[in-house]
Amino acid sequence: MLLIAGACLLLSGCAVVALGLIGDEDETSVDEADSDWVVVTFTLKPGSPTDAMDVLLETELAADAALQDASAGSIDGNEVGAGEYQLYFVGPDRHQMWEVLEPVFAKAPLKWSRVELYQTLAEDPDEVILPR
Repeated sequence: MLLIAGACLLLSGCAVVALGLIGDEDETSVDEADSDWVVVTFTLKPGSPTDAMDVLLETELAADAALQDASAGSIDGNEVGAGEYQLYFVGPDRHQMWEVLEPVFAKAPLKWSRVELYQTLAEDPDEVILPR
């Protein structure tokens, strides 16, 4: 399976980069409407690296690999804007996803500022986790 970083799209001050998987045609796709979500947010404070996407790329890839190795989900994409950088993960169980992701983000070069667990992105998060 080959992981390819998608094209970076710049829209009204908000850059979005999607990671996609290319593999066998019979590969099962995630039904995002019926899936749980984990959104990891990094607040970009003055003096923070302005290239958060570059700084966190290895962490994003490690997080995606950890989720896939655990059959717990995958990365859906990222978004930057309004002083924040967010990573979106989708899978069948938001709590299991965060259990897999937490040790990966503990080693990240930037400290995350909050994690939101969603049963569906159409609703408010059912849990917000703040760093200790």
